Amino acid sequence: MKNFPILLAAVLVLSCPVLRAGTNDSPADHFKNGVAAFLKKDFALSASEFVATLKSDEVNFQAYYYLGLSYRNLKEYDRALFTLRRLLELNERDAALTAETYTEMARIYNLSGSPREAVNILLHALKLGFKTTSILNELAKSYLYLRNFRNSKKALDISLSIEPDNAFTYNLLGSLYLEVNRPAQAETSFETAVAFKPEIPLFYANLALSLERQQRFDEALKNFKKAAELSPATQEFTAGVNRVQKLARKK
Repeated sequence: MKNFPILLAAVLVLSCPVLRAGTNDSPADHFKNGVAAFLKKDFALSASEFVATLKSDEVNFQAYYYLGLSYRNLKEYDRALFTLRRLLELNERDAALTAETYTEMARIYNLSGSPREAVNILLHALKLGFKTTSILNELAKSYLYLRNFRNSKKALDISLSIEPDNAFTYNLLGSLYLEVNRPAQAETSFETAVAFKPEIPLFYANLALSLERQQRFDEALKNFKKAAELSPATQEFTAGVNRVQKLARKK
């Protein structure tokens, strides 16, 4: 098993986008280039750079982590899970990274349509003592996908007891209330999310949805427009503006 990181790198190289030929970059250079590519959302290049990092630096935990995320963004879910599982095996020191690794694996399961697998791995992480807001929020989301609203709410309550000012937790709570047709409570949750993180366009769009559900179209339109202003390229926000404008005219 000691040679497994080298084997992993070799396997990934064979299936990964082509590495830049003719470079003599050090592992640190490859890692730096990978992070830069990842931040630019060039995930094919970032995957290549992190694979190159691991060829020479077999225990660079951050390289494994970002490689897993790169594959996730490329929708190479099996490779992403394989890489992150290997990171769990290697990482015996960094508890925070382990918690995030479990969270990312659950996200991949949810993205690939396997929320039950996500629940299983997150409950395992909690049993190991990794009780973080990211794990609890992903668990709540997984239960929401399974329409297990009671357990979803329970996970969110625990998450808020740990970090009561987490905007993303309130956004999930609002989504839960919308699913159970309680738009007024959803509105309150989304308003709290906006108050904590006013720069996040999704929160305004979700607030607009809760207002639309209550047929308060003028207020909904205002919030859809704010979401579209913050993220003009997001078609769902523009579609929300157009839809609510039509509903307001019919009212």
